[in-house]
Amino acid sequence: MSIKVALFGAGGYAKSYVNGFLELAEKKEVEFVACVVRTPSKVADSVARLEAAGVKIYPSADALYADWQDKLDLVCFPTGISSHESLTCDALKRGINVLCEKPVAGSVKAVRNMIAAEKESGKFVMIGYQHMASPDILAVKKLIASGELGKVKKIVVAGIWPRADVYYARNNWAGVKYSDGEPVFDSPINNAFAHYLNLSLFFAEMPFEKNATPVEMSAEMYRARENIETFDTVALKLKTSSDVEIINMFTHAWNVSRGPFVRIELENGKINWGNCGSWAAYKNGVKIAGNKTSDSRMPMFETSVACVKDPSTFHCTLQLAGVQTFCIEEMHKNFEINHVDRKFITVEEEGGQVILSDVERVWMECYEHGVMPSDTGVEWAKKSATVALPEKGF
Repeated sequence: MSIKVALFGAGGYAKSYVNGFLELAEKKEVEFVACVVRTPSKVADSVARLEAAGVKIYPSADALYADWQDKLDLVCFPTGISSHESLTCDALKRGINVLCEKPVAGSVKAVRNMIAAEKESGKFVMIGYQHMASPDILAVKKLIASGELGKVKKIVVAGIWPRADVYYARNNWAGVKYSDGEPVFDSPINNAFAHYLNLSLFFAEMPFEKNATPVEMSAEMYRARENIETFDTVALKLKTSSDVEIINMFTHAWNVSRGPFVRIELENGKINWGNCGSWAAYKNGVKIAGNKTSDSRMPMFETSVACVKDPSTFHCTLQLAGVQTFCIEEMHKNFEINHVDRKFITVEEEGGQVILSDVERVWMECYEHGVMPSDTGVEWAKKSATVALPEKGF
């Protein structure tokens, strides 16, 4: 079976898709036939590589589909959040399977529209949470689902990834709530670290193919960088329908990367995972499993191709990814963004990296003790209320 693949975009994060599908094409696992590039001059290197590999470049979706309608098996959208719903639904109506970048969309309504289009088309949509295709992550979930370590009790995640001026200037929707009239709610927890909220929900539920249902939420959202609409620092606490507590803490307002670190506490043990490091599982204090963490992008691309051959192949579905979008929507509905007093902020002259006072120490303390920033007594933190989430969830 010859699997024909098309891609939208060749710059920024889309370069990883270019690399991945060119590699699969070299292995004769797919035919990488077309790519939409609106401004080829901005990504000349990628365009040259694509054309050298026989990939035809198109200026628009209409131009691509005019040549490839009824011929494509998979189309990939590593594009802006606000475009995901329209691009995905259009491709499904054309009878094409979709690999769409995370997060799935900016609103629950958009996700439901995508689910309806998927159902009507008979095709599949895979969301690009690459860790959900990683053999290491799937091994962790299988161990949880086996029940060997008992019920999951608590999951704590902490991550620090610096993001300076260039990050927020890379497009017109970085750090904003709406783009082109569509909700995007761009922030650490809905973009760079969105993977880890999605993984927390995945690990919190015992059945292998399900994400947890959040029923209660607290959220501390902090804006350290002045020229954004959303926030660059966040701590989220969830309680799930199966009584698991989830705490996620992420910030871009520091100048040294840390983590993310993930700790899963269970009745009879724990599982630790460090991004780009390794994972290890302990039962009653004795290590029973673990492995060095491998790159997860190629497994994601390989899984999308496997799904074309067999749609029952496990992948991150719209239903799984939609729970993360539900959480983001509820955060913005129920909680205010705290503008951090400038006395706690410094800005590096070169690059404009914003630094929130003491945030690294606070994050590590919160991770160690499984608490929120406001529980540490740090002066800039503000405790949030706890709200019950809609019973229907996502």
